[in-house]
Amino acid sequence: RPVSRFSMFASEEEDELATSRHRILKWVPVVPGQEDDDVDLDKVAKDNGVPRNVFLAYIVSEMSEEESFKTLPFAVLLVVIFALSFSLHDQAQKILDVQDAVRFDIEENANFAFNNIGTYGAKNIYDVNQRGDFFSWTRMGLMTLVLQTSPNLAEWRENDETWNTASEYFLNYNRVIGGIRMRQARGPKQSLPSSEAWLYDKPLTPVGTTLDLNQHLRPENFQVIAADTVFDESRTVWLLQNESQAHNDRVLVEMEDSGWFDDQTAQVELSFTTYNPHFDTLTVTRIVVLQSRSGHFWRSVVPQSVFMNHFPDDDLFYVKLVVDCIFCFQVLFLLILEGRELAFLCVRYRSSGILEALGKYASWWNVIDWIAILYGSGVAIVFLYLNSQARDLGDELRSLRVGAASWIDVVELNRVVERTIDLIGSYKSFRTFAACYPLIIMVRLFEAFGAQPRLAVLTKTLKLAATDLFHFGIVFLATFGSYAVMAHALFGRDLHDFATMPRSFQTCFLVLMGDFDLREMMQVGRSVAFMWFLSFMCLVLLVMLNMLLAIIMDTYTNVKGQVTSTETLAEQATEFFFRWR
Repeated sequence: RPVSRFSMFASEEEDELATSRHRILKWVPVVPGQEDDDVDLDKVAKDNGVPRNVFLAYIVSEMSEEESFKTLPFAVLLVVIFALSFSLHDQAQKILDVQDAVRFDIEENANFAFNNIGTYGAKNIYDVNQRGDFFSWTRMGLMTLVLQTSPNLAEWRENDETWNTASEYFLNYNRVIGGIRMRQARGPKQSLPSSEAWLYDKPLTPVGTTLDLNQHLRPENFQVIAADTVFDESRTVWLLQNESQAHNDRVLVEMEDSGWFDDQTAQVELSFTTYNPHFDTLTVTRIVVLQSRSGHFWRSVVPQSVFMNHFPDDDLFYVKLVVDCIFCFQVLFLLILEGRELAFLCVRYRSSGILEALGKYASWWNVIDWIAILYGSGVAIVFLYLNSQARDLGDELRSLRVGAASWIDVVELNRVVERTIDLIGSYKSFRTFAACYPLIIMVRLFEAFGAQPRLAVLTKTLKLAATDLFHFGIVFLATFGSYAVMAHALFGRDLHDFATMPRSFQTCFLVLMGDFDLREMMQVGRSVAFMWFLSFMCLVLLVMLNMLLAIIMDTYTNVKGQVTSTETLAEQATEFFFRWR
């Protein structure tokens, strides 16, 4: 309707005074000073009409909001289905149960330094500080548990019964495959210059490039798992389960006498593989002893498990199958929607060329959709591939397992164990890969939230506060980084948590979140630690962190005030439902 009538005024004089425009309804003339006053929208529509461009913009906005709103249930369902599918296949509680049982038994029951009557071992794996301790623990502790040669009876009973070969079972329910493998990584040998030989009268043995672990700090379990250490295969030794205890004892004695563990040794790894048929898991347990060139021994016990088949014929088989099919259908449906939209634009702009169509199609949310499609497809394909690899490994184990004597072939043992370790490493990488998919789905949820003003409060707040947050972040990082460097300089030589710059940054963040041990820091120097801690908490926590919250809350308050009169989620859903009908 043409905007030519201004009959909303009570008189012609008032009509002639209408020389200004309303601040929101730009096409509506008002008397100067009344630009921000409330107006009767029905009267505006009746007397002044609505410009065509405003009306069309409203229609397009409503259609866009409706399309985005329709994606909200789908996006939420995708999150739920992926979480359900992952938890059904991952079954972390079973893996954790097996790994904790193995780790606890080795740490608590693999003992050495027994008393005179052999009933109590005073030391465990974490008391191995010398090479002699290592061989004592291997013989008296680890071999006694993994390669058990006599029944485990009550201690008051005499136990004279021994077996010719070791038991094939560990912790009653886990079958040992082959035995214990011992191998090591070695550093090179270097001669000192003659001018320095008087100070250290034997060759240097640096770690070199064979060791992929930091010898100066206790290695974390994930570092042991991810380490790409180069082992000396010529020094690989097996303590086989089908050999007698006397034979394995002689092997250990010969290793100790021949200097198998010497100055050039950088890392020793003992590993054994077990199969648990109750959970259908294959577990490789690695005990790593890192010999630092300071003389310190770092010890780690790292069991890792993998399922041999993620689709066993059990009560959950059909549940897993249905959930996986729904997930695949959702990814396929998303692909169809995006393909249809792209095809429509290609047809519409065929006269302008494909680049014009792609330019119209290219948007942030469409890119996120394609990432979700490709990533979800990749998760499904990689999972099915790894599951087939695990099943092939299980078939190989079953075909080779004829009896204990079949495992005398050390070459076959090494090949099977290495394949198992590679498979476990692949599953570890896959779980990290799959763990990123919920982040992509979360971004898609923000797209759906944008259709509902009350749900879009978070994203709109962050968007409007982005400039202030960016500039504040520069100041905050400069201040926080200065304190992290200061902490590294003050405490780095005395506390492991500050020994490196990355660790110092991590620990300072934990201090900021309230997780700190002030007493440990004060052992370095009470006055210095207190002054650092006091200034850090006052400036970074009490001042800067509260400034960050103030920036966000100020923007949030403004955004919240704009949506108080908007439709709720239930009202919007009702409106779209009746419009659809």
